This record gives sequence, structure tokens and C-alpha cells, in this order.
Amino acid sequence: MDNLVLQEDVNYLIQESKENIEKVTVEMISLMNDSNKKLQTIENQSWFKRMVKTVTGKNTLSKNEIKENSEKLNFYMIDVISELYKRQVVEQRVILSLSRNINNLIKEQNNIYKELYNTKYIMGSFVKKLNEKLINLTQKLNNKVDSIDNFYMLIDEIRLGTYTHTNFLVAICMILSKIDENNIKELDNKKVKSLEENMKKMDIIDDVKIDIIDFFKDIKNITPNDLSKIYIEISSFRNNYIVDILLQIIENILFNGELRKEELDFIMLENRINTNIQISLKDIFNKLLKCKIEILEELNLGLEKKLIESEIEENKAIIISKEEAKLEYGLGKLYLKEEKFSEGIKHLIIAAEQGNENAQYELGKYYIEAGKEERYRVGVKWLERAAKQGRVEAKFELGKCYKFGYGVIKDSIRGYKYIKKAALLGNKEAENFLMSDL
Repeated sequence: MDNLVLQEDVNYLIQESKENIEKVTVEMISLMNDSNKKLQTIENQSWFKRMVKTVTGKNTLSKNEIKENSEKLNFYMIDVISELYKRQVVEQRVILSLSRNINNLIKEQNNIYKELYNTKYIMGSFVKKLNEKLINLTQKLNNKVDSIDNFYMLIDEIRLGTYTHTNFLVAICMILSKIDENNIKELDNKKVKSLEENMKKMDIIDDVKIDIIDFFKDIKNITPNDLSKIYIEISSFRNNYIVDILLQIIENILFNGELRKEELDFIMLENRINTNIQISLKDIFNKLLKCKIEILEELNLGLEKKLIESEIEENKAIIISKEEAKLEYGLGKLYLKEEKFSEGIKHLIIAAEQGNENAQYELGKYYIEAGKEERYRVGVKWLERAAKQGRVEAKFELGKCYKFGYGVIKDSIRGYKYIKKAALLGNKEAENFLMSDL
């Protein structure tokens, strides 16, 4: 795609009002999630027609042509939203939502490839490019995140009334948007309780039970701009009936301009919801918070996996014997010795995936020595695999990881046990370490 043409499309978009730009980003994210259902309501939008022209050179596309060009269209939308963020037209929460939705796309595409080829080693070009975009987006975001524990900043904002002059659902989603990959690990039960208590004090949530149908009916009273904010925050959430219904209701209002009673009745019927169910605002917050935690934990795990997957050659679908794994290991070591790290790691990963304990050990050491938190966790996983296969040096390195808290929760006792095992098996470094630690 011509970058100049993409820039022209972005220039066209930024002339719109902030509310309309946010509506467009909602429609783009919605289309990426489910193009079949959303197409009919979006295809007449000016941005969609412009996208079709930019990507394919045609004025209109049939459903089959849209399906054939889905990868290109998805990349276009990702690039446009990223560019809008770069120009400070959309907020960081939009990019976080986009990042989570890209992660869902990767999962779906990986499942398709597994079904088609019955192997975990195939990664299509679409998935690989999405992986790269997700990692790139996340790295850009991480560069903007302060090291301060922003959980306490969030509590202060709640106490100061930042979220009390808006609809309760908007307030809940704005609060959820402040919980991200950087503070999710610190969000224990005590902090969740503190969050709930402060939200109750400011009348954002309560324990009063209301009919669920009344809760959903109230959505139509929220402004389109606020509905966009809600949609952006929850669009990547999965496996929750409240989220599913909320998304359908918001799409009806934003795309069709209204929510008729018969449409709401149909949505409730389609999702098999008993309209007599009662629910409190605290229940709703907890259900949405659970979804947010699940998607962030999944995203964190996915990124660790992608740090490895992104280094494997595209469409590397091979099954190799132990002898071939040894050759790959030797080749990897040779490249590392020549300081050709990218090539070396590729070959080590191939060998390690086939169970070569030497390659697993070398990868573990490589990622630990990289000195970055996300790589520590990857390194520990490889060391654990090597240690299980009996590689004594891996036990020693794993012991140090637990002793000093590299990539794992610090556990001196567990670390000592690993180092002691290595020493008993004759590892001199482990013996010296234990002696110096007395």
C-alpha cells in the first residue's frame, strides 16, 4: 500500500470532529472483530469506501471480494488507527484496545492454520505480520508508560470525583481503561477491594439489585461519544454475556442511530437471557474487571510467546529427528560465535522445540543474559525444559533465577534446592556458589 495515499486518507479523517473520529475507530475495530455481521451497516460509510478504493483501486467490492482482501483491509485499519494515535488524534486507550483485538485476531488465525495443517509450526504470513505489529505497538506504548504505580493515581482520581459526573457504565469503563499490562500483576484482592470501596463512596457502583433488562434499556440514554468510549474498552473482551449484549446494543445505536424495543427483545432472546435476572452495578463492574484481567494476562503470555515466534522463519513447518536437531543446535552455536545472533537464535529455537536440551539451555542463558524482564520469563521457561531433561547447568542457572527473582517470583529456598541439586550432580560452579554463599 502506498504510504502517501494512506497519509492522504488520514488527513481526510482528521478534519472530522473528535466524536466522529472516535466513531470511525469503533467501526474499524468492530469490522476487524466480525466483518460478516458488521459489513452491511458500515459499507456505506465514507471512510469504508475510501479504504476500499485505497486498498483495491475499486469503488465497491462484493462480499467475496471483501473476504479475499480481508488481510489487506485489516492492515489498512490498523495502520490508520496507529497513525491517528501518532498524530495525537485518538487516545492511548484506543491503541490498547486495538492491541488486544490484534491479539484476538492472531489467536483466531493461528487456530485456522492449526486446523488446516494439523501442526503447531506453521505460521501464515498474515499471522506473522500481525505479530510484528502487535509487538511494535506494545513497545511504543511501553515507552510512554511511567514507572510509577498508577493504581494509586487511579484511586486518587476516583476520590477527587473525576468519574462521578458521567454515566455509571462510562465511569466503570474509563476506570477499567486505566488498568493495563503494566499494573495488572500488582492488582491483588486487596487492591480490587480498595477499588470497589472507593467507587462505592463516590456512588459509581452499589449493591442494589436491578432487573437486567432495565440496565440494558438505560444504554440508549448514553451519548454516542460515550458509547464509543465504552465500545473501545470492552470490544476485545470475550466469553461474557453482558459484554456480548452490550456490544450488540451499542452497535445498533451507533450504526443504525437508535435501539428499538423489538431489537432489544431480539438481542435478549438471541443470547437466551432471562429478563427477570437481577444484577447490581458492583456485579457488572466485577464481571467486566474479570474480562479485563483475563485479556491482559492472555496478552502478556502471548507477547512472551511472540518474542520467540517472531524470530522463527516464516512458514517454518518442519518435523526433524534428534540427529537433525543436533545439527541445528551446532549451526546455531556457530552463528552465535560469529555474533550473528538473529540467525543463531532461529536455529537454536528449531532444535529446542524438538527437545534438544543443549539448545534449550543455550536459549535460556541467552534470554536471561539479555537483561530484560520480558526476556527473563522466556529464559526461565527454556531453562525449566532443559533441567527436566537432566541438563545440570540448567538446574544451576534456574536456581539463580529463583534466588534473585529473574523472570519468576523470588524464592530463595527453591533457588537453593536447584543449586544444591546441580552441586550434588558435580557442577563445580554450583559447588563454588554454595561455598561463597555460606
